[in-house]
Amino acid sequence: MVKPFRFGTRLKDMRKLILAFLICVPALLSIGCGPGNPATYPINGTVEFADGTKPKFGNIEFYSPELKINARGKIERDGSFTVSTFGDNDGAVGGVHQVVIMQQVGNYLIAKSGSKIRHDHGSLIDSSHFDYRTSGLSCDVKPGPNDVRFIVKKMPRQDSEGMPH
Repeated sequence: MVKPFRFGTRLKDMRKLILAFLICVPALLSIGCGPGNPATYPINGTVEFADGTKPKFGNIEFYSPELKINARGKIERDGSFTVSTFGDNDGAVGGVHQVVIMQQVGNYLIAKSGSKIRHDHGSLIDSSHFDYRTSGLSCDVKPGPNDVRFIVKKMPRQDSEGMPH
């Protein structure tokens, strides 16, 4: 049976308690702590189509094959984006990245079922940009701020509301 600690404990027991504290606390603090994260560099960018119009939504992802680290961001209605790796808008690690841009549009069948909701998706990005193997997009992230621009293809078949055919 373990006796509860009392302040009137003998000096020998007090030394054991202090020793246990000095061993356990640093060990507990080091759990999950490894070497620091690699440096990241801010990225401000835009996505646009060849005709100069911009997609109104989507997600963009940068992948460093060398470090096997992703950075992600949201494409805003004006086509602009920033990316985050370890913290908000901290950018991406240095080096060459493969890039994909993804969009998810609501259920096409529901939209065509007589719904009176007008969608303002704008033009959609071609699905070839959704996959690292076919996107054709890359970026070399350098130390310091990075300004990037990606020109993407439009999805070939979509209606006037931006819904795919």
